[in-house]
Amino acid sequence: MQALVVIATTYSIEVLNFSAFDSGLAFLIFVFFSAIGCYIPQLSLKRINPIKSDQLSIIFLCVFTTLAVAFISSVERRSLYFVFAIFWGLAGMFVWILVSYLNYSLFQTKKATFISHHSNTTAGWKYTIGMSLIKRFIVQ
Repeated sequence: MQALVVIATTYSIEVLNFSAFDSGLAFLIFVFFSAIGCYIPQLSLKRINPIKSDQLSIIFLCVFTTLAVAFISSVERRSLYFVFAIFWGLAGMFVWILVSYLNYSLFQTKKATFISHHSNTTAGWKYTIGMSLIKRFIVQ
């Protein structure tokens, strides 16, 4: 997921000639729709089991990325980048929350070990944020 953000940013600046404002606007759109994307896993898990739901989320992210690569090929089509920022935000949070949910539900017994070993690292912070999102949006 982080590689996708780096590649999308580099592509927007180098190929599409985005200014700092355009790039920042795309990130704001991405972040806003990521917040909305937090609700998609909750709906998905009510109808589909977690493994199938996770596979579906990865398929969505791959499809949106493939469509973006196919359609945003020149500077004339750079406005489509903002549309795909919406889809990347929705699908990206869909994937991230489901992966965190699966880790939480499959490896619940190792939770204390994980936190004690990674409490001061990026992984520890992501785990903490992921657990709070899971408790808020999925496990109610």
